[in-house]
Amino acid sequence: LKKEVFHTLYTKKEYFCRIHKSFLVNPRYITEVKKSEIKMENNEILSVSKAKRKAFEDMFAEYLSYRNQT
Repeated sequence: LKKEVFHTLYTKKEYFCRIHKSFLVNPRYITEVKKSEIKMENNEILSVSKAKRKAFEDMFAEYLSYRNQT
């Protein structure tokens, strides 16, 4: 089921980034990115785990690229 949900979200270009084993975030609401943390629209600061950092950076860059094309 988990893979099906991720596939559906990805094919619909509904980006969600896993920043930690416990957190998925919608990049639409990210206002600031630092090396090990992100700031959300509601001013909440969330940590990006070392294990998820590279994948997050790649997905966020892909999201920004897609957003700039539309």
